[in-house]
This record gives sequence, structure tokens and C-alpha cells, in this order.
Amino acid sequence: MSCNAALMSSNITGISCNAALMSSNITGISCNAALMSSNITDMSCNAALMSSNITDISNNTALMNSNITDI
Repeated sequence: MSCNAALMSSNITGISCNAALMSSNITGISCNAALMSSNITDMSCNAALMSSNITDISNNTALMNSNITDI
């Protein structure tokens, strides 16, 4: 995931379905490294990051060690 203004803040709410994040575990994404080494869990059909915790994000200081919940 490359430069995505929607994910630029450390606290993000109200994000709708995003097919790119529909799997429960996304790790080691290269090139744009927006979610590199992140752990994404507890996703539902229309909530890409519901109650998830995203940490250790490379090449995106806006999301570095951020906590994204209630999406």
C-alpha cells in the first residue's frame, strides 16, 4: 500500500471495505512497504482493519507504531 492519505493519521475510524486487506494476516509487503512486518487480525467481511493493531510499519512514519481500531 503506497501513500494513502486515508491512513496518514495514527487513529483512523470509519474505513469501509478494502479488498486489499481482507486477509487476516498480512506480512512482508515489499515495494511500498506500507504494512511491512505488520500484524492484521480480526477482520470481517466489510471491515478491513476492525479491532486490529498495526505496528512496526516501514517507510510511513505517519503509521509507525500506530494503533488503528474501530474501523
